[in-house]
Amino acid sequence: MEKIQMGKEYRTRDGCPVRILAVDRKDSCYPVVALVGSPEDVEYVMTYSSDGFWQHRTSDCSDLVPVPQKHVWWINFYNNRTDFVVHFSKEEADAYASKGRTACVRVEFEEGQFDE
Repeated sequence: MEKIQMGKEYRTRDGCPVRILAVDRKDSCYPVVALVGSPEDVEYVMTYSSDGFWQHRTSDCSDLVPVPQKHVWWINFYNNRTDFVVHFSKEEADAYASKGRTACVRVEFEEGQFDE
């Protein structure tokens, strides 16, 4: 796993919300400090290794994992079955639509959604 960074979104492996407070705590083993949410709507202070392991570098449900980013694309399709163009907004798709557009389709997905 890559190093935990301020400003990026993380959750625990079992899905609890996480707020990163620091990544530079003066501790060579567990420099990451985070608030971890619970189902009871309470946050607990926890420390992690720089690559997100909770303890002993073995996989655990409390380890940090990146929150997959959601994306929405708009795809213009044209008469030729293999002719399509991807856009990042409906407005952009409409503005750049060429004559012969047969459909404009909204596609929403999360990074890694179809990884095996």
